[in-house]
Amino acid sequence: MEARGTDSHYRKHQYDAIDVCDAWGLNPYEFCAIKYIQRRGQKDNNRPEDDARKAIWYMIYNQTRNKEATDFILRVYDSIIKEKNGTTNRDTGA
Repeated sequence: MEARGTDSHYRKHQYDAIDVCDAWGLNPYEFCAIKYIQRRGQKDNNRPEDDARKAIWYMIYNQTRNKEATDFILRVYDSIIKEKNGTTNRDTGA
């Protein structure tokens, strides 16, 4: 499979995300998650955890189909990650 993306962060992989999604029968939200996973940390100044967070958002939305609920769940996720990493709202400004 040939990569269709013109950006370097999509050309680094053997498989194109859209081909994988078609082969696996994924829906558009799962496709978005796969694209963020594929390019994690490779686009501009994106950190891998930023792209992972975006992929998680799409996977949660895929299950809930509710933006408010998805955002709430992701805020809980963010709190857990901050606690795990030893940061607080005061430390991050959030």
